[in-house]
Amino acid sequence: MTTVFQSTHADGSPLMLPFPYGPRREDNVPISNNVWWLAKGEEGAPWAGYYACLKNAKVAVKLYHGVWFKFKLQVNNERNILEAVSVARPVLNLTHDPDQNMNVDSIFSAGDSPSLG
Repeated sequence: MTTVFQSTHADGSPLMLPFPYGPRREDNVPISNNVWWLAKGEEGAPWAGYYACLKNAKVAVKLYHGVWFKFKLQVNNERNILEAVSVARPVLNLTHDPDQNMNVDSIFSAGDSPSLG
């Protein structure tokens, strides 16, 4: 299911979930509460990137235009793709600081849509 928000990527194209967004190669984002950088294999991390903790489970997250998104690995026959699948759930206690491309009201007004995790 695709969810569209009144937000855009830097190039002006509409932001739709899910969207592919590869892993970070380095730890260079100001850290928010409850977010840790893990190298691939460290504490069981399947790839290098940021993780939040939810009841002893790691949730892969990534900052995009100032908004934290939850990620998952989409496996298909041709290749594996990391996709942003939802805005990080409020229970993760992450701080959003959206830039001008992101309409947070549009993102959060989706209510019970799968885009909110």
